[in-house]
Amino acid sequence: MAQQVKIGEIIANERTTPLSNVKFSVSIGGVVPEQVLLRPLPLEVHQLAPQFLGYSYIVVEELIVIVDPHSRKIVEALPRWRPQEGRP
Repeated sequence: MAQQVKIGEIIANERTTPLSNVKFSVSIGGVVPEQVLLRPLPLEVHQLAPQFLGYSYIVVEELIVIVDPHSRKIVEALPRWRPQEGRP
């Protein structure tokens, strides 16, 4: 769980504009359409989670969706964590 939170925070800091009203299934095994731009995962995510090396992501509403860029299949969906203001 801590790894998911950290990945969520790293990607939230990327300031990626979330997609909304998508017309595809946002679930593991779902396929992201060609017209949706995939973003490469930040290096910091690769260092934290080497299993995602070479993968891309999109943000859909409050979810971070990790995608295999070759097949465009969704391999993971995580909550988008944002650090709380004023909390340690």
